[in-house]
Amino acid sequence: MRRGFSPAPAIRAGGLLIDHEQPLVEGLVATDGVQYSTEGTITNSLTTGWSKKIDFGFDIKPLLLEAILTARFTNVLNNVVSLSFYWQAKKSTPSLAWINISPSINIPVGTQATNTFEHTFIGNVPVATITELPIDLRLAGLGTAGGCTVAIKNNSTIRFVGSVIP
Repeated sequence: MRRGFSPAPAIRAGGLLIDHEQPLVEGLVATDGVQYSTEGTITNSLTTGWSKKIDFGFDIKPLLLEAILTARFTNVLNNVVSLSFYWQAKKSTPSLAWINISPSINIPVGTQATNTFEHTFIGNVPVATITELPIDLRLAGLGTAGGCTVAIKNNSTIRFVGSVIP
């Protein structure tokens, strides 16, 4: 499927079937083709470094959720011993508890920090954990003894196939 392209919805028994890929980063076209979201901050306590609501104006029961999620970490402080982060989602309305949709990644940083690195998660999100869209999506993180800034890269997308809930 082409990026940002959603084919015409298909009709199936029981309702409208939607297949859509949602880019997570939008903005001005970049000369090198790489865009990043506005930077957020991860501190030495659990912090939401980036978040976005995925909402199309109607409720959808997901049959498939695919994710490509790339985060760029910059300005990693030399005193940061380690950096832990993970992706989470939750149903938007009513607001429910955050559910981990990726494993927690713990990167030992120490004084050998390159000051900038990227990490990508790719895979299918179990639809048993996300039963209905719209959802809130976030990158949460925690820096030991310090923090960093984080931005989401323009290759990050959520693709879902689901049926519209009447």
